[in-house]
Amino acid sequence: MRRTIGTEYPRTLVLENVVRRRIRALDPGHVRDTAVALVRDIRDSGGTPRGPLVQRLTPRANEDHVVAHETALMRQSATPLSPADLPPDVEVEPRVEVSDCILVRFRGDVSDLDVVYSKINVSAYENEIELDGTVYLVFAGEDGTSVEVDAFAPAVSREP
Repeated sequence: MRRTIGTEYPRTLVLENVVRRRIRALDPGHVRDTAVALVRDIRDSGGTPRGPLVQRLTPRANEDHVVAHETALMRQSATPLSPADLPPDVEVEPRVEVSDCILVRFRGDVSDLDVVYSKINVSAYENEIELDGTVYLVFAGEDGTSVEVDAFAPAVSREP
């Protein structure tokens, strides 16, 4: 697969009938297991998984002011689901809409995924955009070690 990377701004990420589970470890095995569990949870509650896997990384500072990322995996369901039908550690949101984002489209080897974050930061710098630090990775495709990822990085809200 040929490697490509491009940016667009402003873009909006819209997800419907979102099922979300927070994860503690970012090791690939745990992420994969959690992604499989999300699909199972959607099916067990009578839904049908729709769309790609989405990973949200949100920076959080602890009491010592050390920044770590809170990570959540999200999938969409074709129909709305009730939180009562899902395990207690799974959250449901009818709609997630994130506007005013830098979008980076990446196609290449999964080991080069860190280039996405660099491209986001360079694009923000060049266009004088202040980012809020959250990144949504939409895994649009996978073929062996190659991936297609759309990364949405929202700007800081400019509302008064």
